Amino acid sequence: MTAPAAPPASGEIVPRRPGQPIGALPRWQQLYQAMAGLAPGALLRYEDMGEVLGLDFQNLRGKQAILAAARKAADQLREHDRKVFIIVRGHGYQLAQPGQVLAAAHRHQARAVGEVQAGHAKVDTIDLGQLDVTTRRLVEATAMGFARQEAIMRQFDVRQQRLETAMAALTATTHTVAEQAAQTSNRVDANEAEIAQLRQRLAELETTRTGRQPPAPP
Repeated sequence: MTAPAAPPASGEIVPRRPGQPIGALPRWQQLYQAMAGLAPGALLRYEDMGEVLGLDFQNLRGKQAILAAARKAADQLREHDRKVFIIVRGHGYQLAQPGQVLAAAHRHQARAVGEVQAGHAKVDTIDLGQLDVTTRRLVEATAMGFARQEAIMRQFDVRQQRLETAMAALTATTHTVAEQAAQTSNRVDANEAEIAQLRQRLAELETTRTGRQPPAPP
């Protein structure tokens, strides 16, 4: 007869099948709920994730479980809730603000361009003179495909830069106009205040000169 398994020690992570829920929900779904409630720019610390999951982030196995659940939760939030999370190394996951999303997208774009250029450079190292006709045509077609892809990406990159430059200029112009309007409004308010003070001073002088109170303003 097989002896029953010993109960797990306190704090020990019990091995489980992939997707097996802990309590009512799998780990990533528990973090999904916690991360979905964050405001843009807010950070959910790894230690807080551990509290949600009942795991110790300082424990190696606990840390691995937390990181795996956080990655899946972030992927699901991007796919279903259109929320992008960025990793703040050593701290946790932060709900990205629009500027951070753009910066992350540009990094992906730059890596994609670099990968295409690297692939083209590798194909160009093949000596066509050492190949049979069929293989040479395959290599030439592959090189042509990389070249076209690079050209298309360069065109889109130029157009995107022009658009971003125009938008930045428009934003700066809008801010400048708004500042000028505010300054003009302040000057008008200041002039009206000065005029009111002058009228009050004239009234005081007239009272002193004649000994009579000036008529009340209409």
